[in-house]
Amino acid sequence: LVAIIFPQIYGVGYETINDALWGRNVRWVLAILIGAKILATAATLGSGGSGGIFAPSLFIGAMLGCLIGEQVHLMLPEMTAPPGAYALVGMGALVAGTTHAPISAILIIFELTNDYHIIPPLMVSCIISVLIATYFKKESIYTEKLVRRGLNIYEGRDINILRALRVKEIVNTDVEKITGDSSFTDLIRCMIRSQHQEYFVVNENDELLGTISILELKEFLQEEEYLSGLVIAADIAHPPPAYLYLEDNLDLAMHHFGRFNVDELPVLASEDNRRLIGSIRRKDVIDAYNREIFKWDLAGGMHSVVTAASKERQIELAEGYSLVEIDPPDGFIGKSIKQLNIRARYGVEVILIRKPLDDQKGIPNRPGAIPSPDYVIQPGDRLLVMGEK
Repeated sequence: LVAIIFPQIYGVGYETINDALWGRNVRWVLAILIGAKILATAATLGSGGSGGIFAPSLFIGAMLGCLIGEQVHLMLPEMTAPPGAYALVGMGALVAGTTHAPISAILIIFELTNDYHIIPPLMVSCIISVLIATYFKKESIYTEKLVRRGLNIYEGRDINILRALRVKEIVNTDVEKITGDSSFTDLIRCMIRSQHQEYFVVNENDELLGTISILELKEFLQEEEYLSGLVIAADIAHPPPAYLYLEDNLDLAMHHFGRFNVDELPVLASEDNRRLIGSIRRKDVIDAYNREIFKWDLAGGMHSVVTAASKERQIELAEGYSLVEIDPPDGFIGKSIKQLNIRARYGVEVILIRKPLDDQKGIPNRPGAIPSPDYVIQPGDRLLVMGEK
């Protein structure tokens, strides 16, 4: 709708930018186009539409620079450059601020003009733009997308992995719940029959009131007869040192585990709903981290292992298992893997089949092809097999 009224903002807007560089737009048009382009870009990207940031940054920077240039040139016509020069500097400044890349912005604008006189004001404006932008927002328009996905290029890979995982993925719903009005005798009976180390005290709506550990209960065992008629679960329970929500990431969970030196934390539904969903343990977080590391390393690690395996070299995968490349016996030629029944007869698994490089059906620069049961072994093939030593 905005583009219907102001067609200049439609698309990348290079024609309008060119008009600004030559000072062809009037001031009120420049001011309107700045707001219209910001509104259209935000609406397009915010609604999930297709669009970029670089071209709108050039457009807005050119309009803003030209607008300021016209005002300054109007007041000091003999001492200032024409509005087109301000438009160039504005383009570079806005691109540098949005991308946090001042050197790239300087080089791009210089390549557009091939004029050394534009370099000093361009450098000053780009540096000031980046300083102001980073003061208010650490991330650029590009790295912000990665941060929202749990990836931070300024931090280690370990933290990135934990931030990409959510509590809801590993929450344990098998927890021991105790109502707040349960007697001390009921607590002891629950401790005897349960294998849990932590007990969660809830009200009638399953909202968390506090926690009781098995170590705390053991301290009161000697006074069981005295306390059985006087104390209820709500009297002994204490607020947990911290709690987590389903949408929290595991980096926050590990932070709480390390800060409060606990092994289990309660998990609530949300900030508005304190209903107890389950718990999360330190061991669960470590296991999830190890599984994710394995997924990340599987592709690269297996590629390295498969590539390293050769006829002269065995690669040990795990205790008692190896990966080795062999030439198929003459009796294998012309028969399918299903006919040979290699797994049942020889106790090995055919992982890949390397074909000769001059074979047009081969896959050059790759470790090999994954065979199907109906694949017929051809002369020149080499089998990459895995099995016990």
